[in-house]
Amino acid sequence: MNDIRPGDLVWVPSEVTLYKFSGDGSPDSWLKMPQPSSLLVSEVFDNTVTVRYNGDSWEVLRRDIHPLEEAVR
Repeated sequence: MNDIRPGDLVWVPSEVTLYKFSGDGSPDSWLKMPQPSSLLVSEVFDNTVTVRYNGDSWEVLRRDIHPLEEAVR
């Protein structure tokens, strides 16, 4: 899909769900983004990306985010 790497910024639209998972892989908590935001990527997996939001690490589905690209000069 997208070439997203740790350290990149991604655009997360409002109403996208962020997840935290417990050790057994089940969702421990979740939240819906109240407004669109650009978030920092800390880890990348096949179907999810770990992002930083309000000082915590959250997972988001790759299909729900968009990479921010540097503007062409």
